[in-house]
Amino acid sequence: MRSNRKGFTLVELLVVIAIIGILIGMLLPAVQQVREAARRTQCMNNLRQIGLAALNFESAHMNFPTAGGTTATEWEAGREINRPAFGFENAAWAYQVLPFMEQNNLHARRAELQGDWSLIYEETIPAYSCPSRGQSMKLSNGGTTLEFSMDYAGVIGTWNGNFTGLNGDGVFPNGDTGDWGGFQWQVASHDLNPGEGSNVWLGIISKDAHVNYSTEVVTKLPRVTNIVDGTSNTIMFMEKARDSQHYTLIGENAESGGFWEGGIAKPSDWNCVRGFMADPPIVADGTSRGTDSGGVVPFEPGFGSAHPGTTNAVLGDGSTHAVSNTAGGLVLNHLASRGGGEVVNIDEL
Repeated sequence: MRSNRKGFTLVELLVVIAIIGILIGMLLPAVQQVREAARRTQCMNNLRQIGLAALNFESAHMNFPTAGGTTATEWEAGREINRPAFGFENAAWAYQVLPFMEQNNLHARRAELQGDWSLIYEETIPAYSCPSRGQSMKLSNGGTTLEFSMDYAGVIGTWNGNFTGLNGDGVFPNGDTGDWGGFQWQVASHDLNPGEGSNVWLGIISKDAHVNYSTEVVTKLPRVTNIVDGTSNTIMFMEKARDSQHYTLIGENAESGGFWEGGIAKPSDWNCVRGFMADPPIVADGTSRGTDSGGVVPFEPGFGSAHPGTTNAVLGDGSTHAVSNTAGGLVLNHLASRGGGEVVNIDEL
């Protein structure tokens, strides 16, 4: 008798499942690459938006947005962040450019603060987050409040021309000891540090007003006409290095910056400005950070991203570029300075 069997045998079913599994395994990397390419493009769009906002700010105020006042201005009596001293802005660039990023309401909220900036710190700004990482928050004030941690920072110079290794050990070619004496944030008890102008604040985004507290003299801030090397040859903002293990709920003193990853208005600190002062200068996500002599993962002074092989940047003319993670510190520092006289093409990195 002839059988009219319908359906698959177990062996046939297993073969089909195996073939489908192989096809999925072949297609999944391609799908992931397409998704990452889309996220990288969105990240570039974020930087372009930030760059254009900074240029519009410059047109309106006759100077570029700044890193804000000094670190100490947030805590010093009479110079806290919501009481600008000597007529300059203590809040960081990320707050300053909000009106040029359709965030007027958040910018205007300052009038409601009464000394408590949590109303602004806790707000998330989508354009300040790389989609390859996602929006993240940081625990602050002893773990009682949350602050939004952004993924982009203004580019400054080096720490007195010196570099620090990933393990926290100093690499100081200039013979400096690496203490804060060479990297002055200008607190109330100090006059202008002569080294700031030649070693630290060399980029488009500088500290807001170098102040001599004895005379109340405020130095001028960078404008388009002060970018001697040309806006198309100077990096303005770039993705900053962050440890992928600590994107969310970072404790105040935890790894990957911890304390230094405050809300968008935190002034003159690693949250809003960084430099090519680490060795290597660009540190990709997932790279081992190592520990210092005390067993603590050091803060992040430089740049890096979650994108394979590259880190996005925007120049002073508003154009965006992908910078190779293998680019050298010397070349990057040439691109960071606004008036060093060097000739560097970012597209060759």
